[in-house]
Order: sequence, then structure tokens, then C-alpha cells
Amino acid sequence: MYLYFGSDHFALEVLKGLFERVPPLAIVTQPDRARDRNQKIQSGPLAAFAKEHHLPCLQPENLKSEDIQNQLLSYGAKLLIVVSFGQMIPNSFLKRCPTIINAHASNLPYYRGASPIQSVILNGEKETAMTIMHIVLKLDAGPMISKEFITLEEEETHQSLSLKLQQSAIKLLSPYLLGEPVPAGELQDESIATHCKKFEKDDLELLPKSQSSFTMIQLTRAFYPKPGTFLQLKLESGSFRLKIIDMSLFPELEIAASTISNHGEHLLLRGISGATLKLNVVQPEGKAAMPTKAFLNGWKKELNLL
Repeated sequence: MYLYFGSDHFALEVLKGLFERVPPLAIVTQPDRARDRNQKIQSGPLAAFAKEHHLPCLQPENLKSEDIQNQLLSYGAKLLIVVSFGQMIPNSFLKRCPTIINAHASNLPYYRGASPIQSVILNGEKETAMTIMHIVLKLDAGPMISKEFITLEEEETHQSLSLKLQQSAIKLLSPYLLGEPVPAGELQDESIATHCKKFEKDDLELLPKSQSSFTMIQLTRAFYPKPGTFLQLKLESGSFRLKIIDMSLFPELEIAASTISNHGEHLLLRGISGATLKLNVVQPEGKAAMPTKAFLNGWKKELNLL
């Protein structure tokens, strides 16, 4: 009997797997927010799942309120599971609640923080892990209960790695839904802990005049398919943002460093060093994503980097 805390699509996919085994008593997620260009208030993915499956859903701004804590404790859950919740668990609640555990998508104590999946891809890691740990006041620093290592493929993307980590989380968490006792866990080695930051929009810009081709392709894979990276192109009237959804290596043709160039149906890009890259799927401002060939068919202006 458990409560499930989560907010994003990663958390939703883990919940779906656990739900098939044992449904939660209730779901705890973020309040409804403005989520599109029109700033329309919408429910997040877990609130929508709760409604679809007729599960109680709590959406507090935070967990500091004694009333909210009492409401959560009133369900009588023996276990609380947290996956990509997006809120700190306050000490006042940690002192009162039953066993509370977290599924963190990294090989702890490495890559604590908000972006472990993107960060391991960006840094060219060959291996990561799904770690189940107890929650303590310090971020991602609790004793580790279990861990499963995952090898990154050469062309790993955020999407493909997330799927592997979600399946691992379901596998590692499932025994505790069925009554297996949660062990005390192993303390993390603070001397080797590393942290990863929360990425902002500006971090998604590709900068061929200062980044290598390797950096640009890793960035695009790390944020594939959403939110995607982008290039700023120069126009006579100003600038034009072109979102890059997918790219790949294109060793068949070498173009000058720090340039963008169209060759027939191909749109090529190269950084300050490294191989030529081929843009496969792009999204012009105000339009849907499309194959690069379709974009070039309708693009009549000269392509230049800003």
C-alpha cells in the first residue's frame, strides 16, 4: 500500500509499470500549470492519469503545510515512492512519514540533481544506472537500497535511455509493492559525489562558432526529441530560429569549420572541429517538425549562421 509522488512523463511511465502490479492509494503531483504558448492552464501527466483511473490526486504547491501532511498520512500508506517529483521533501514531513524512497536516474553518488539523463549523454559516459535510495534532507544523498547498471549505446538519446531507466525503476521498485522489506541501504561516498544542473533554454542553442561537432550532436541527442536544440540563422531582416530535432554524422562530405551549408537535399553543419553533421529533422519557427528535405524545398533564402 503506497503513495506515488511524481510530475513528469518519466514518472508517468514508471507509475504505469507499478500500477499494473499494485495501484497506489493516491498520486501526489504538481498543481495544474500554464503549459503551452497560449498559457492555458492544464493538468500534468500524472494528474491526467489519476483522473483516467479514478485515483485520488493531491496537487499541493509544497509539502510544508501541516494540513497537507496530515492528509497524506491519513491514507495509511506503508511506503511512499518518489520519482521526478520536482519538489523538495521538507524535514518536517520526513520526520513524520513512513518509509520514503526515491528512484534516481544515475549511478549515485555521481550526477545528483535535476538532469542526470541529459548530463551522462552530454559528457559521453559509457555507463549509468538506476538507483533506488532512501530520501534524506540533502538532495539525492540518501542511503542506496539497490542499483542496476545500464550501458549507453553509441547513439543513445534522452528518449532511448529514459526508456531503459524507466524499465529498470519498475523492476527495482516492484518487490516493495508486494511486501518485501525495504533494507537500510548503503551510505553514499560524499567524497566522490557530483552534481548536474537544471538546463535552461539558452543551454539548448547550438554554437558552431565555439562548439565542436561532438558537443553539438551530444546536445541534440541529450534533448531528443523534446525540447530539442536550436540554431540561430541570419536573415536580412534579423534572425531566424531553427529547432534541430535530429542529426547524425555525415563523414561522406567535409565542409568548412563553423559553417552551415545545403548540398542538394542535405543540410550540413560543422563545429569548430570534428566531423560534418547532417540535420535530419528540423522545426522552423511557427511550424511543425519536418524532414530537412521538406524544409529545404520551401526555403528560398541563403543559409548563414548568426
